[in-house]
Amino acid sequence: MEQPEIPNLKPETTSETTTDEDLIRFAKLGHALAFDELINRYHDRMFHIALCMLGDYHEALEATQDLFIKSWRSLPRFEGRSKFSTWLYRILVNECFSRRKRFARHNRLFKESFQQEVMIETEKLTRQYFNPSDDTRGMVIQNEYFIRILGAMNKMSQKSRSMIALRDVEGLSYDEIASILGCRVGTVRSRLNRARTQLKDYLNSDAPPFPTDN
Repeated sequence: MEQPEIPNLKPETTSETTTDEDLIRFAKLGHALAFDELINRYHDRMFHIALCMLGDYHEALEATQDLFIKSWRSLPRFEGRSKFSTWLYRILVNECFSRRKRFARHNRLFKESFQQEVMIETEKLTRQYFNPSDDTRGMVIQNEYFIRILGAMNKMSQKSRSMIALRDVEGLSYDEIASILGCRVGTVRSRLNRARTQLKDYLNSDAPPFPTDN
């Protein structure tokens, strides 16, 4: 049987013209082009979170690739009870947790040799996603400071890194973070406050302070 045509996925068509829900529906029917469009929409965002959580440019690339391989294979089980992005974040965070455990076994730490690659990618991503007027996320606009943040985050626990990455870098709501991590909103708030305090301790004393969320 001939598959139905996928609307609004021609090269000259902007990605905003087709909803995630429509793309997911067609991807479930086996249309790889529809899933390719979903990758285009979320790749950079997911890579940036992986970079913050792993502190390693190449590992972040591999984690992002594995994320989309796993999400493609698991797509038939996605029921839409949460946003597609929330579902992706959940898979990615678990993937990063697993990779960090392998880091620990092999005693791998953030490498200076990756700084130039990180700075190039960070410059592109900060222009696309970050609002310089935002006191929290504005801290990572400066590439060199972002390198320092990655180095500091590499010394933190997995849970603390995930809090900083999801809230202060990506700007997700407390409710969405709770859904991603499978915990209560109150737990998210307390872990985030501890993570921010810990990160400040690892950074120089002249680092700009984190705001206190109400």
